Amino acid sequence: MLTLVSVEQMKAQKRIVTNRENDFIKECILDAWGFIDGVEGKCRRAVLPQSYRFTLTRWCGYRFTLPVHGTRAVTKISATIGGAAPVDLLPSAFRVERTADGIDASVIIMPGTVLAGMVDGRDSVVIEFSAGWPDAASVPRAFRRALRLIAAHFYDNREETFGDNRVTVVSRSIELGASKLLEKWIVPLDYAGIR
Repeated sequence: MLTLVSVEQMKAQKRIVTNRENDFIKECILDAWGFIDGVEGKCRRAVLPQSYRFTLTRWCGYRFTLPVHGTRAVTKISATIGGAAPVDLLPSAFRVERTADGIDASVIIMPGTVLAGMVDGRDSVVIEFSAGWPDAASVPRAFRRALRLIAAHFYDNREETFGDNRVTVVSRSIELGASKLLEKWIVPLDYAGIR
């Protein structure tokens, strides 16, 4: 968010020379980023590097598709079986399989791994993974442009864009412009993965 577009860059774009509104400009950038990034954002994927921790209390089958589009790597899987202490799975106990388009990733547990015995209510599997581009420098330029477009809209229309509950409202023309900039990276609502 602020690593992609800084307060100073937004001030230059809007030709603002004072520092009086720096905090508000920062809020506009953060709210614009919330509009774009994450599983509930416009792109429905992680953009900047983020770490996730997902806990399962039931393991169905040998494959689990991670719930965040744009997953880069699974960093750790640990299992708690029968109330015992958590045990980290060896890297040889699982593999990560990506869809052909690289948007989704699934964890595949190798045959003979202890997870097949998960039946007790105390059993759990914790998957830790990272998602998003590796760093801010590798995020496509279109994200910066869309972020500046939406943040500037929030700045210019402050009375109309923020409700009592900090709900952000984006005009249709701005949303269409951002969608056009980001269309290559927006994950469709009905995305099922290309295997």
